[in-house]
Amino acid sequence: MVIALFAINGLDPVLKMFFWFSGLAVLSILLIEILVCIAVIAFFRREPGETNAFQTLVSPLIAIVGLSVGLYLLMSRFGLLTGAVAEGVDPTTTAWGLSGLGWFMLGLPFATLVVGYLYAQVRHKDNVDLIRDVIN
Repeated sequence: MVIALFAINGLDPVLKMFFWFSGLAVLSILLIEILVCIAVIAFFRREPGETNAFQTLVSPLIAIVGLSVGLYLLMSRFGLLTGAVAEGVDPTTTAWGLSGLGWFMLGLPFATLVVGYLYAQVRHKDNVDLIRDVIN
């Protein structure tokens, strides 16, 4: 069905979908890695135990800064990675020159994060026993 939609619109599904979804995957993975660093800090603040500050706070903070810089650079040149640039924009010289599809793909992981968070808040109230089992 997806390939038929691409054929109707005269697009090459291999070239377009590969670049679109690989760019989307890289963006999503960086976002997840930042969230994992935040989770490490949160976990060890809640469960102190016998750990050192470098492993539980300093290293994750350094990683968050580095990954955030990488995420910003990736987002600013997202059109170059995915080919979803606005008409008349040279992606090699212009940052943030995305088409509507490019902006949609750029915002999709963040929108999914917000929807997932809101869904978890609603489900957390419904399944307290399940959440307790997962946490413990």
